[in-house]
Amino acid sequence: MAAARTAFRADRANIASSIEGVLRGALAAALLFTAPVLHAQTRSADDELKALIPDSAVADPEAWAKAHPKDVQPVMPGPDPASPLAEIPGFTLPWPDENFTVPQLAPLDPDPDIAAALAAAPPEDSVRLPDGDVETLAHGVSLVFPADPATLPERVEIASRFRTLSTLEKLGDSDDTIAQIGVRARTDKALLVKLLRVYGYYDAEVVQTVGGIEPGQDSAARAVAVRFDIVPGARYSFAAIDLARLPDTGPDYPALRKQFGIETGDPLYTDAIVDGAAKLDVALGETGYAFAKLGEPDLLVDRKREAGDLTVPVTPGGKYRFGSVVSQDEKFLSGHHLGEIARFDAGDGYKRSEVDDLRRAILATGLVSSVTVTPRETIPPAPGAPGTVALDVALTRAPLRTIAGAIGYDSGDGFRLEASWEHRNLFPPEGLLRVRGIAGTKEQLAGATFRRNNFHGRDQVLTIDAYADNTNNDAFKARTVSLSAMFEKLSTLIFQKPFTYSIGASFLLTDERSATVAGAIPARVTYEIVALPA
Repeated sequence: MAAARTAFRADRANIASSIEGVLRGALAAALLFTAPVLHAQTRSADDELKALIPDSAVADPEAWAKAHPKDVQPVMPGPDPASPLAEIPGFTLPWPDENFTVPQLAPLDPDPDIAAALAAAPPEDSVRLPDGDVETLAHGVSLVFPADPATLPERVEIASRFRTLSTLEKLGDSDDTIAQIGVRARTDKALLVKLLRVYGYYDAEVVQTVGGIEPGQDSAARAVAVRFDIVPGARYSFAAIDLARLPDTGPDYPALRKQFGIETGDPLYTDAIVDGAAKLDVALGETGYAFAKLGEPDLLVDRKREAGDLTVPVTPGGKYRFGSVVSQDEKFLSGHHLGEIARFDAGDGYKRSEVDDLRRAILATGLVSSVTVTPRETIPPAPGAPGTVALDVALTRAPLRTIAGAIGYDSGDGFRLEASWEHRNLFPPEGLLRVRGIAGTKEQLAGATFRRNNFHGRDQVLTIDAYADNTNNDAFKARTVSLSAMFEKLSTLIFQKPFTYSIGASFLLTDERSATVAGAIPARVTYEIVALPA
């Protein structure tokens, strides 16, 4: 610190000396460069300027400065480099001794565990991974599985999933730099470790190597090979399985427990947890547990036991039967009508699939744009007796009216104008009325159609049609009145059926006359036709 202090003083003296030299040079330069200007100013300067700068100072500045020392500003001397530094206010830390030295730290004792591990480790050039089955994927990517298939029996599934998710698999022939390939290789290594854990290999190791890189090689001509050697280790298994309150289902517990599928001792396969929880949820809904809930499964892995404890929060709730169907828009689609198109009757055991089926059937009417069906408890379960739920149906009306028309001209038939209007729920529930008409040169028609969909049952349709028509063709003239009714059991795209049927009746009255031949006008003939189509 003393040496540093002396050096600082010397630097300060050098700075002061440099400043003094600069000032002297600046003064001399100013006098030299301004001399001719000042000389030129003496011819036109005023008296004050002449008094301030006499002609003798302009002619010879150095001689004038020596002759008038009192008028020249003296140069301040610089500080003495050997003078002590001024005290800094508030700084109380004493200056260190000039003979101060940093003490030498004693070396630490070696860790005996690390030393033993290093002594037992084989030489670096002798470490070699065991040979295995190599599966080569695209772009030089290879997966090396253990030679014994029993060590990792899921190798085909793992390779398939890796191929789908791998970032290296998505490379082009000359995509990315070597550095980017290295990043992708590390990402794929983490992916393989995660996939192995999905199948229960929590102690698995993946060794990643990247080869085929030569110094100075052009990136377009490289042939990079990425290899992943897989050492799966022991496969963990399921230990304790806790399904929370599922035993509260009583007689239904054995069947529900079987649907979950996972047993103690089974290989720890996390996809089986997701699949088992989904099957259990469906089974609860189909067995009558309308308000059953499943929480997120929790898996606790114990590496000492090489096993995992599984907990699935199951709250089955009570068991229920179907009650009534309640519509929130009774004048549009009544609850009674919705109950007729449902596949269940009041008193049947609750099934979630039949609730979903009712929702699809309501959408299939074409009268609503959205619908939700929510079970609501009306009678709680009692010991040995299920409760009752009503189904609340909330729906949003869809557009119900359609207007259509066509106009044209034909050289044989002349002008023709067709129009129709329909309302698909003019007579609730699902009562359609369509009115149509034709105004043309050779035909005039007026008709109406009434159609009731889901008539007292799913996909049952009642249709009544009536029209009056006047035709004036070159071949004949006819005035016709028709009335028909038809009852049908249909098969739709959503609810397909192996058999369909229809039965109906129709009455047609027509008064016709053939065309005039050789000036003879034939008489009119009236036909009455009755049909029972089935």
